[in-house]
Amino acid sequence: MARRVHASQDTVRRILNQLDLFKRKKYRLHRLLLRHKQIRKAACRSFYEKYLAGRKWELVVFLDEGMLGLQNTNGDRPICYVPREKCTLKEWVVRHDHFYKLFIVVGVVSGRGTPPLFRVPKIWKVNVDYYTSNVLEPLIEVDLRNLHPGELKKVVTHDDAATSHTARKVVAYAKEVKQKFGITIIEKSQIMVKSPDASKMDFFGFGYLKKLFKQHKNFFFGLWKVIRDEWSKDDRAMVERVMTFWN
Repeated sequence: MARRVHASQDTVRRILNQLDLFKRKKYRLHRLLLRHKQIRKAACRSFYEKYLAGRKWELVVFLDEGMLGLQNTNGDRPICYVPREKCTLKEWVVRHDHFYKLFIVVGVVSGRGTPPLFRVPKIWKVNVDYYTSNVLEPLIEVDLRNLHPGELKKVVTHDDAATSHTARKVVAYAKEVKQKFGITIIEKSQIMVKSPDASKMDFFGFGYLKKLFKQHKNFFFGLWKVIRDEWSKDDRAMVERVMTFWN
């Protein structure tokens, strides 16, 4: 509307408020396509039976990267569930993130606890080389050895199907890790796409962080301090409660 009348958004918003008109709001969402549903149905069941049933989840390590920003403070993230036979409401539109307002955080949750978060510097992006050198290597060679002493051969790591996580270099590194430490990095065919409810880092981790942003922050440094401090409070007892409820 502001573009149509060649005015600023603040001016249009102020005029609408003065007129006391009824305003219909739109909300953003992520779309789940039919092919995503089909992959979810097959991969989720297989992953559960192979790696999670019983207490096998204690040896599974979930990785994920999240875009966190100042807009995550002071508010809840709405989710719209639409029955299969119905269309998405007009008030909801597909979400498009503004990456320049965000920064990337890589989080890890294991059945034995939570290692510190990895923050990706703003001048970088999570490509294959960065992911391998700055996330997988310190995670496997330092954090997992502390969380799972003497049990590395039983550990399985799960990540999403992003290109930087499934590229040839990562596959080659996964084979090297398997030979050196015995840790299994699951293959692309076993990864669940568009399944935040099936990944504990999404199901619990980033949701936990965003829910606890009670104070308004104006600078990234303050936001990162909140994120880091809140994540440090996470402990094995909390993870076990989440996993027990989730399974």
